[in-house]
Amino acid sequence: MDTLQQLFETTLTKTLSEERVIVHILLKKFREQGFVLSSGQIKELEQAISQTADISAYKFDEDEALETPEDLTAFRNGGVRIEIDHNKDLAEAFEEIAGNLSNSLPEIAVEVSAIIFDTLKKNFKQYQKHARKENRQFCADLEHTWGTAFDLLEMFYDIALESGNSFNDYYWPKAAKEGNPVYDVLAGLHANGCRICAEIICLLKNGYADGAHARWRTLHEMAVIAAFVRGHGNDVAERYLYHGDMEEYGAARRYRARCRELGGRELEEGEYAALRDNYLALAAKYGRSYENRYGWAAAALGTEDPALADLEAGVDPDYLRPYYTMAGHGAADGPRALFSRVGLLPQTSEISLSGPGNPGLADPGHGTAISLLHITSSLLTVEANLDRLVICNVLSSLEGKIGEAFHKAYEAVEEAGAA
Repeated sequence: MDTLQQLFETTLTKTLSEERVIVHILLKKFREQGFVLSSGQIKELEQAISQTADISAYKFDEDEALETPEDLTAFRNGGVRIEIDHNKDLAEAFEEIAGNLSNSLPEIAVEVSAIIFDTLKKNFKQYQKHARKENRQFCADLEHTWGTAFDLLEMFYDIALESGNSFNDYYWPKAAKEGNPVYDVLAGLHANGCRICAEIICLLKNGYADGAHARWRTLHEMAVIAAFVRGHGNDVAERYLYHGDMEEYGAARRYRARCRELGGRELEEGEYAALRDNYLALAAKYGRSYENRYGWAAAALGTEDPALADLEAGVDPDYLRPYYTMAGHGAADGPRALFSRVGLLPQTSEISLSGPGNPGLADPGHGTAISLLHITSSLLTVEANLDRLVICNVLSSLEGKIGEAFHKAYEAVEEAGAA
């Protein structure tokens, strides 16, 4: 909220107002004469000062205020006489408050935060209404520039989703009866890939280029795995499917170490032992390299600890590696992410982006079509026929048009930014 700093300064000024400083001076002078006012008396004094009332005859219960009761007679004979030198006493009071401010900050913070929270809560609906209006206008402008590319990508998503569902309706009973691990992997990857594509479209249409890029990274990884499993057959597919048990045991082990601290349910010993035994059996069957993240591909690649780049090297999406690396800059939590500006034009003076932006949508948009094309084609060609080959060619043609549309939109944004 633009008014947050202003609200904070106003509230803090009120909290440390001149009236409160005067009360601070009076209380100090009262103490010098042997009086300590109660909280109720202090509130009455603050109210009298804030109302600019005549406090020369301010009254309070001296029996409650006197530190030493035997001084009561002296008080009744002489009363209390307080004189304030506005220049000297105010300067000393401000200096004293400033000197003790570090010790008072927690109490001040609590008081100020309560006031600010109540004010923000009261005004939030108005702010929210304004913010939503601005967001609708932003999305309308975004649609004007990128609308054609968005529409083509949504068409691509619909075709990929429907063709995958149709193939699953046909092939799943056969795979369930005969067994086909490759199909099991590809069907699961395709379902998740379509969901991620829908998420990316949502992010793109709201101007979140870095978020779309981050989700595309996952989609690209899935495309690589789909192509790798498709090319290496049932043995690798089985290793991939069973590798989920290895990951489950690793997660259980980490959870077990922290479950009490997290306040979660402790795993029963038998439940944990079953996960551990299954883990050890798989490690014994496939070798110690199977414990690594991509250990399911180790035997096929002939390497102990393969990485995604090793899988990419033998499949078609290999040429997307530079884009995958760049997408990681904005998705990671390292120092490079601090200066990643996918959603900003290169010539902009801004050093960071805290919300949506107009540029930067082309790479994740086109990359999404490419990756989902690979996943869908891998699935449909498990048992190819003319209809499925036609669908693959339609998607391939549409992927090219999507790339052209996103590139054209980016050129328009870049030209407008340079004007």
